[in-house]
Amino acid sequence: YTMMGPKNNFACRGLCPRTIAGLFTTCGEQANSASTIRMSYMEIYNDQIYDLLNPDAFPVDAITGEIQGDPTLKLQEDKHGNC
Repeated sequence: YTMMGPKNNFACRGLCPRTIAGLFTTCGEQANSASTIRMSYMEIYNDQIYDLLNPDAFPVDAITGEIQGDPTLKLQEDKHGNC
């Protein structure tokens, strides 16, 4: 499967839609508990991480079309080494 799959063929949807559907199915099956789901959608390209859900992550110059500033995410670790 691809990450997203084709838009016009539900049976061939990609890994992201299948995973999200599975999360919500599992949460829906647990009637006596509450769930919170938080998602991120990132791209790793040339050792840089880009947040694809944040529309402000790619500030583009209206005239030149060039990306302004640094659109990459910075990973931070807590005292236990967790990102």
